[in-house]
Amino acid sequence: MMQYGFPLESLSRAGDNIAVHQNQLEDFPTPKPSVEICGFFQYKLFMAKKKKGVKIVTLECTEARKEGKPPSRYTTTKNSQNHPERLKKKKYNSFLNRRTVHQEIK
Repeated sequence: MMQYGFPLESLSRAGDNIAVHQNQLEDFPTPKPSVEICGFFQYKLFMAKKKKGVKIVTLECTEARKEGKPPSRYTTTKNSQNHPERLKKKKYNSFLNRRTVHQEIK
């Protein structure tokens, strides 16, 4: 029988008189299917989908340039379908040592 890719006779060890019978073949691991089954549910592995309307935006400090210091910048994500206007957040500016208003730049 060549079900597992090798004949049954080759499963006996050298020097031993141990033969493998048909009922012992059930102990060998079977190859995993492409669909994992857990109870009643089936799981398939997929790549992650890209989110529609979500953009990576840069926020820049609005007060630092007025004071002659370098502006701090942060990156974050924004859903442009829900919020089409420019994003404003209060973030920490390490050059000014305080929290300031940061606005989205292009």
